[in-house]
Amino acid sequence: MTGTGAALAAVVIAVPQPRWSNDRQALPGLPGAERDGQNWRRVLGGVVSNAPEPHANHATVERDLTAAIRSLRPCGRLVVTFAGHGIAYPLTDARGEATIGYDQAVVVDDGPILNGLFGQMWRLRPDIEVLAIIDACHSADAIVRLATDRTRPAENDLGLPLSDPCPGTLSPAAGSRSARPRAQMTNAAPARFPTSTQRWEIPAAKLLHVASSAADQRARETPDGGYFTTALLAKLQYSACRASIRTWLTETAQRLAQTEPVAQTQTMNVTYVGPGTDVLTFLDSAVGFG
Repeated sequence: MTGTGAALAAVVIAVPQPRWSNDRQALPGLPGAERDGQNWRRVLGGVVSNAPEPHANHATVERDLTAAIRSLRPCGRLVVTFAGHGIAYPLTDARGEATIGYDQAVVVDDGPILNGLFGQMWRLRPDIEVLAIIDACHSADAIVRLATDRTRPAENDLGLPLSDPCPGTLSPAAGSRSARPRAQMTNAAPARFPTSTQRWEIPAAKLLHVASSAADQRARETPDGGYFTTALLAKLQYSACRASIRTWLTETAQRLAQTEPVAQTQTMNVTYVGPGTDVLTFLDSAVGFG
């Protein structure tokens, strides 16, 4: 890999109503998710390498991420945003009878993307940084990593309380970005899209994963956009944002804490993946877009 390429690239994913049906029940439309995609594209400007597709699927997401990642120079940064439905994908035992855990996943037109696909993408370029911003229900860790990566919660680095999700009742509510889990799903997912239980030895890019909610929480929206995305973009409405990522996220969390009904229903969740000594450098770097 040479030193040429872009310093910043972005992929905006917004899927307001996937054609995939969950338990034979169509997912509700999310007009706010469509607006979020439009707003992100406006804020990110010329660094967005794709036009958000309302019916993006596994193949188009993989295509767009691959192209953006390959366009970056060493130490460049990829920004990935997702707005739409999120799901807590049940992992069962070998008999398919007992649920042993959940994989948080985002839902595109042909179904949930288990985070193994994103794990593969981040391993295309271990020399870059990824800032992933997810506005969906159950979105903590949704596009983070696979089992062997070094992760740490970053809420303490932002001066925020740590969330402590306890997945239990995972049903959707009106105005939420949730897709109800399908019963008796097996953890024998297709090899191309492995679950987070699969182990990899290939190093991954440094990743800061910013989610609108914990694993057991529902994200909320209005027709004008998700509460979380609206709070994130509030500081980016004018000129390019020169604040640090730390300041940006801390102020976003404070704004959400003052907003009903968000304050009682969802908790911003931040995870860092990579060498532990680098998280502060990532947080103190400039947002750099807006």
